[in-house]
Amino acid sequence: MSGTEVQGKLAQIAWPQRILMTILVVYFCSFLLLENLDSESLVVLVLWGLALLAVPRWRVSTTGEEKRIWLVFALMFVVVLASWGVAGFPEEGERMADRFARFLLFVPVYLVMRRYAQPWMLWWAVLCGLLVAGSWGIGEYLGIAPELHEEAKRSRVSGAVNPIHYGMLMLLMTGLLAAGGGYFRSLGKFWFGLALFASFLGLLGCLMSLSRGAWFYLPVWGLLVLWGIRRQQIFSTKALVGMLAGVIILAAVVLPFTVIPAKIQVTWAALQAYQESGAMLHRSETHKGVADVSVGTRLEMWQAAWQLFLENPVLGVGPGGFKRASTELFERGDTVEHVLYFSHPHNEYLDFMASMGTAGLIALLAVYLMPLMVFIRALRSDRDEVAALGLAGTLVVVGYLHYGVTSSLLERTTMMGFYLVTMGVILSLIFQRRDASETGAQQSISNRTPQ
Repeated sequence: MSGTEVQGKLAQIAWPQRILMTILVVYFCSFLLLENLDSESLVVLVLWGLALLAVPRWRVSTTGEEKRIWLVFALMFVVVLASWGVAGFPEEGERMADRFARFLLFVPVYLVMRRYAQPWMLWWAVLCGLLVAGSWGIGEYLGIAPELHEEAKRSRVSGAVNPIHYGMLMLLMTGLLAAGGGYFRSLGKFWFGLALFASFLGLLGCLMSLSRGAWFYLPVWGLLVLWGIRRQQIFSTKALVGMLAGVIILAAVVLPFTVIPAKIQVTWAALQAYQESGAMLHRSETHKGVADVSVGTRLEMWQAAWQLFLENPVLGVGPGGFKRASTELFERGDTVEHVLYFSHPHNEYLDFMASMGTAGLIALLAVYLMPLMVFIRALRSDRDEVAALGLAGTLVVVGYLHYGVTSSLLERTTMMGFYLVTMGVILSLIFQRRDASETGAQQSISNRTPQ
């Protein structure tokens, strides 16, 4: 399909869809590079969704399953309030309240997507986002583009966010684009080639971030993406085998000359040193030194969070209360001083367990697993378009489940915003198509019924 044909199709799009497309493109192009602009995009979507709720003729018909998913997102904020009711409101409570209140915004965002979104909007928005963020990342690495984040280093690309989250999100967006590969293949060689180039930028950005959490997700991510490519028949079997062989050979040649093997080796050495220091038995001076490095600090924070959960198993110490509670542990001699520098334990599950107890862990898993069940069913669909959406959603949720082992993702507004937007788009599109399929089946039965 030529550029003129694409422009012609765009001219036929209704104005509400043009506006939504613009918002999504702005969001995916900005959330890694410009602070607050992603939040402003979210605000526009929320106000639009509230208008849909307020005007009866604009309201969207939804299913009971959709409403149950809404309820799960809303209940997260209820658990937060209940936890504070027991543990008290912490110093960081105002910041945490603003963060967790975003779960309430899921419903209006979802309603906008349910009424106006189309799959091509997601694919194009992600393509634009990868081209912009990936190009900026290369410029930042080469010293051409300015550093946007306070923790940025020339050897570690970050955009305007933490380098860890930059690497994670670049990999997730690359997965989303891979899920939409069949769409770009249908547009012609030029657009498909552009999508491949954007995917290359995404993977490169992930590697340049030196995010170990993203690297460890790569095997699972790769298997899911390969399944999607095979399902959509984007490449022939011979081409796919050739590409895999090329990637393996290229990795074997290039990786030894990068910092990646050294980074993995340092991680392994730190784990061994931490274990040999007797961390699980006592806290010697040797152990304290080992705990001051990244890996050792994480393990110490995890132990502290687990201890806080055991002491507060139902509703935890309250969101934002980790630093205060870990200070009490330190004063009792149950953790090391380096843990006190952090406001969360760098583990999503232990973070929710420590801050909101068993209720928080259940709420967290529900927010992830209920959408995942919808996506897994979509993966088994006979319709390629629905299966592609199922793959996109699965890649995001499984990624968050994986990244949550070494990072407190929902502690960051960028990570929370990305999850809310992607879940709103993908879930709404799947239910849209399910409704259309059921309507078509009913009409088909009606047409066969004797009059």
